[in-house]
Order: sequence, then structure tokens, then C-alpha cells
Amino acid sequence: MYTPYRKKKFKSPLMNRMHEHYMRFNKKFKAWWKKFMEKGHERLTLMLIPHSEKRIFNFQISNFTISFIVILLVVVVFFSILSLNDHETSQSQISKLSALSKSREGQIDAFRTRSNYTLKNFSRFEQQIERLASSVGVENVKAVFPFYGQGGLDYTVTPEMQKKYGRDFTLPDEIKELDNLNRNVARSTEQLKRVNAFIDNLKQVMNYTPSLWPVAGGGFITSGFGSRPSPFTGIPMMHTGIDIAWWPGSPIKSTAAGTVTYAGFMGGYGLAVRISHKYGFSTLYAHMQNARVNVGDTVQKGQIIGSVGNTGLATGYHLHYEVILGDTQINPEPYLTSKF
Repeated sequence: MYTPYRKKKFKSPLMNRMHEHYMRFNKKFKAWWKKFMEKGHERLTLMLIPHSEKRIFNFQISNFTISFIVILLVVVVFFSILSLNDHETSQSQISKLSALSKSREGQIDAFRTRSNYTLKNFSRFEQQIERLASSVGVENVKAVFPFYGQGGLDYTVTPEMQKKYGRDFTLPDEIKELDNLNRNVARSTEQLKRVNAFIDNLKQVMNYTPSLWPVAGGGFITSGFGSRPSPFTGIPMMHTGIDIAWWPGSPIKSTAAGTVTYAGFMGGYGLAVRISHKYGFSTLYAHMQNARVNVGDTVQKGQIIGSVGNTGLATGYHLHYEVILGDTQINPEPYLTSKF
């Protein structure tokens, strides 16, 4: 039996009204709960009657049990649907991963092809380095390139890599080869800088070394360096240069950079120009028709200094050209490496 409602007095009217509402709600809830429990405990009788004259099976089940079974079935169906959706999602992801795996496999194959091609190109690059070293007079390439072809690979899988990609993660051989290639390229680059510095120095030396053909446009040697009969007396005498015959007035070039130390008439040489170069060299240009430089002028290699003439003791238009090393005239022909 429910206790009768007893009104409780509070000093505040608001509290009195709230207490009244609460007591009414509590009374209604208790009445509803009593009916709910009575309804839930009501039993239903289920009978199974076979077609034969066998015993009839019957059993009772409460509303609570039926409700529990229904709720259980609903929950099972709900989670079965969720599981099916997860399965379909997993299958979709597996398909995408399979397609991505094939794509990555193709990319790796392309990477292998390109890396092998790069390695072959670098092998040819190494051969060119050897040829370059040989062309500048290096007999022992290993001596000039101390890092060339040396060193081993020290490229290991780090704990960070294993943490990110798994304990079984390993590096492909192509990655290791490319790492070794990068090291060789870096080393070769440093050594090429040495070769370039050598070539730059060589160019500087060659700039001050008599090496050009002194007559612009051509010409041919009519008398070489050494002993010969004098064209005037027939008596053998030393010819201290070479004679280059060409058209009158043809430009004469300085065969190396230097400073003009003489420009004027020089006895049997006629109008002559002498230029002093570095490394002990000097050159003499004789029988000129005119001179375009003066004493003290700085001239560049290939600069026009005069023209072919017939001054002094000469039998025709030509250039008498000498190369002097120190105080000694030497044969100019080995230095005539460029003819233009």
C-alpha cells in the first residue's frame, strides 16, 4: 500500500509548490512501476501439439523473458549489420591496397631501370675522368684521384625506419648502389675541380707561351731553323728562325701575350718587333712592312702587331719569325700548334 500523500509545509511558497509536484510525480511513478512489474511477470503459455497422438508440450514464459529475447535479437541483428558493413569496407580497402601495391611495384621497376641506367652512365663518366686525366699528362689516375673507386657502403636501417615501416624493413640493393654512386659523384666532383684548376693554370701558361701561327690567313715555311747557305753569299750560316712567305701586307699576330721591348729598324732584319713573354720566352718578327705597336705596349695573344713586308736583307715578301728562350734562339716550329 502506498502511504497517503502528506503535505509538508515550507517557509517558501516556491518550495511548497515544488514539493507538491515532486510528491505527485513520485506517486504516479510508483503506480506505473507497480503495473509495469505486474505486466512483466505475467506469463504466456506456449503449446506444441504434434499431429500424432503423442504428448502435448507446453511451457510458460514471462513478458520480461520475451522482451529480453526480442532485445537480444535486435542487438544481434544490429551488430551483424555493422560487422557486414565493416567487412565490405575492409574488402574495398583490400582492393585499393592491392591496386596501390601493383602501382608501387611498377614504380619500383621503373626506379630499378633508371638506377641501372644511371649507374651505367656514371661508369662511362669514370672512363671520361680517366681520359681527361691522361690528356693533361697524369699517368697515375689513382694518385690524382685519391678517393676514386675507394670506400665501402655504410648505409644501415635505423631504429626510426623500423619503427615507421616495421621490424622486417630492409633497403633494396638499388638504394645502396645509388648511395654509393652519390658518394663517388661527390668525390669525383672534387677531383674534377682539381683538373679544372690545372687546366686553368695550363691555359694561363699557354697564354704566355708562343704557340700561334704568326701570319693571319695562312702562309708556308720557305726556310727552316738551322744551318743553311746564305741567299746572298752562298756561304753556310745559322738561320736563327723560320721564314714564312705570304701575301704582302698580310696581318702579323703576336703568338703570345707579353710586352713590346723593341719596335723599329734592326739592321738586316729591317723593320722588326720584339715582344717579351713570361717564363723566359720572347719572340722576334722581322722584315715587316709596318708596325702597329710601340715599345712598352702590352699585347694579347693573337693581337695584330704589323704586316708582312720586304724590309732589310730580304729576297721577297715574308716574315722572319724567331722564338728566344732566355738568350738562346730555339726552333719555333714545335711551338706552332695553332695555324689560323
